Amino acid sequence: DHLLDRCAEVNLRNGCAASSTTLERAMPRILIVDDEPNLRALLRRILEHEGHTVVEAPDGRHGLLLWRDQLIDLVLTDIYMPEKDGIELLVAIRKTRRPTKIICMTGASERGLLNLNPAAEIMGADRTLSKPFGKEALLSTIIDVLMEEGMATSGDPASHGNGVQRSDRIITILG
Repeated sequence: DHLLDRCAEVNLRNGCAASSTTLERAMPRILIVDDEPNLRALLRRILEHEGHTVVEAPDGRHGLLLWRDQLIDLVLTDIYMPEKDGIELLVAIRKTRRPTKIICMTGASERGLLNLNPAAEIMGADRTLSKPFGKEALLSTIIDVLMEEGMATSGDPASHGNGVQRSDRIITILG
């Protein structure tokens, strides 16, 4: 409900009516891209509970296909995945210049892999998350990203920001 209230607040600030129909259309459409099915399912439950429409993909290749076919406001993507990784997905989306907010996440440090979160931000991610992270950290990061240029809505492509600005901070969340 907190995210719904914040989205309503941004819509009112941007001159949108706050009827229940407006709020339903105004909730961001989120694409979750991760090769871990249990994590995708958990993220889906959390975000749908907050009122979002959620689409999911098991890797960057499928994620890019879904992103191209649908109006997606925010992509929440893992970095290390088979087929096409999260960095490749990020670069492919940014090359199109179609405005989309992107949050990259990785559990690389847990598995002894190179942490690519800083590289993801340099390449155009709006924020990064380090796994594991909690529900509140996830939701507050999504709110922060959407509030940067006002909330983007899937119902109105003209309302999207330019989606190519680099964030000045890296969020590392342990939870």
